Amino acid sequence: MLRILHTADWHLGKRFGRFERLEEQQRVLEELVRLARAWRADAVLIAGDLFDTKTPPVEAQRLFYDALFELAQGGERIVVAIAGNHDLPEWLDARARWGYPLGILLAGLPFAALPSARLSLGQAVLEELTPGVVRLLHPRWEEPLQLLLTPYVSEVRLGERLQQPQAEYLHQRWRHGVQQLRPDVPTVLLAHLYCIPAEGEPPQEDEEERPSALGGAEAIGVNSFPEGIDYVALGHLHRPMELPGGCCPVVYAGSPLQYSATDPAPEKSVVLLELSAGEVHYERYRLSEGCSIVQLRAQSLEEALRLLEQHSAAYVRLLLSCPMGPGELEQLRRAHERLEIALDPLSSPLSQIQQPQARVEGLDPLELFRAFYREREGTDPSPELQELFRELWTLQQAAE
Repeated sequence: MLRILHTADWHLGKRFGRFERLEEQQRVLEELVRLARAWRADAVLIAGDLFDTKTPPVEAQRLFYDALFELAQGGERIVVAIAGNHDLPEWLDARARWGYPLGILLAGLPFAALPSARLSLGQAVLEELTPGVVRLLHPRWEEPLQLLLTPYVSEVRLGERLQQPQAEYLHQRWRHGVQQLRPDVPTVLLAHLYCIPAEGEPPQEDEEERPSALGGAEAIGVNSFPEGIDYVALGHLHRPMELPGGCCPVVYAGSPLQYSATDPAPEKSVVLLELSAGEVHYERYRLSEGCSIVQLRAQSLEEALRLLEQHSAAYVRLLLSCPMGPGELEQLRRAHERLEIALDPLSSPLSQIQQPQARVEGLDPLELFRAFYREREGTDPSPELQELFRELWTLQQAAE
């Protein structure tokens, strides 16, 4: 049986407020490398959101290259990475040729054709059956592996307006891909998308992903995956989970680190998958690296100091019910080295502005900016920052 490690949502370069997390990300990726070696994985599948932004810092890019290089082991192990909604697909496609000799396949734009129908991928041979559908043959494997590659799909990424619902479009592409496959060869659909079960409540996600992940127009039901697939390896939602009702296991690997205080699953893992034609076994491996993130609320300095002491090893987002002076804020920051302070939006003047029924027409933009800054930082913006905002606002109005 083929042994596959399924991971996703690395978000390299992501910060917690003003705190860099590259060192944590490096540690957890080193843990993945050790796991792939100890488990003797044949392939590693990374289901998108490799970076946190479309213009990742150089340090994050270097970490990405190093991790893929170590995972691939000079082409002995195959590594496949697809673009997520946080990634720039053209960035991956432009670097695809770098990865071929190393056993690394990078896929950015959805359903894009490879430069050749047959090429070397490390020690393996890669056959393109149709754009987005490949078959891998490796001299050490007892059987090939077939992949349906589906990087994040949107109307912008496709370069044209879809003339049909996105779920219907993807289902047709996948059905066409399955028709090119050998039924006696194990097949994985690797995708970055928001998937919902056939019945019951849709999966919950932390607040940072909701704007891009939970739009109904982008929701793909598990019944969209056609017969002929043995395992659906998903990325996009940070909570590890399996969605019921599909023709095969439909599994989110989840992120390897907790990236938000509202993440409903702070315990992180990757999926270890054993796969043969018509036979699938998988289990989760809990990761041990990385700090947790908690959100705390306090109504006084004394209560805040007590709570911070109870969470000394975590990143803390502390929501205060009332503003504090510079001396009190400095005392809080000295008490905890991974602390972000904000006013509690439930008690902030900004919460009144944010009510759906509230009207913001006629309100001073600078005052809105001050309220927003106080909510995020727990203090007023500096005079220099306020002046910069005023200049930018004036320029924006002039441009309109």
